[in-house]
Amino acid sequence: MTSLCLGGVASYGAVTVQIISNAATGQVQDSTGTALPDGSLMRVGFFDLDPITGLGSLSASQLLDSSLVEPFFTEFTTFTSASGNFLENDNTLDATNVGDQVYLWVFNSPLPATASEYGIFSSSTWNSPADTGSLNMVSSAINETVVGSTDGSAPTNFLLTAVPEPAHYAALVGLIGLGVVIWRRRR
Repeated sequence: MTSLCLGGVASYGAVTVQIISNAATGQVQDSTGTALPDGSLMRVGFFDLDPITGLGSLSASQLLDSSLVEPFFTEFTTFTSASGNFLENDNTLDATNVGDQVYLWVFNSPLPATASEYGIFSSSTWNSPADTGSLNMVSSAINETVVGSTDGSAPTNFLLTAVPEPAHYAALVGLIGLGVVIWRRRR
C-alpha cells in the first residue's frame, strides 16, 4: 500500500489546527485500502449532532447521501491531497464553536458532488480550542467512525465507504416505476 500522509496547519488568530495521518499513525484510504487519489478533499469542521433535528436524526442509509448530511456540517478548513499528501490551507476556525467535537469528512474526489466514496471520522479528544489554543489531530486517536470503517491493521487504517451516486437513485426510482406499471397492467 502507498503511504498517505495528511498534514497541514490552518490558523485563526492564535488557533492552530494540525492533522497527521500516515503509515505510522493510520492512513485514510479508499474502500479498497488504496491511498486516496491526488486532489481528494478533507473537510474539517463540526456537526449538529442533535438526535431529533441534526445528524443524529438520519438513518444509516441517509448518512450515505452527502446532500442530506451537508446541512448539519459547519466547515472551518479544508485540506486537498497532492502527491499523496494533504497540504496546508489557511481557512479560519470559527471561534463560536469552542469546545465542540471536530470531525474529518474525507472524500475520494476534489468535490463532494463528484465523490463516489467518503468517510466521517473523529475522536472524543478533538475539541475546538479557544482563540489562543491549538488542536492536534492524529489519526491514531480516531475512536469514532460515523461513515466508513477500519481495516483491523496495526496501526489502524480508516477506510471510506462507497456512496450511491444520484444516477443510481434515479435508475432505482425508474425501475420501481416500471415495476408498478407492469404490475398494474397485469391486474
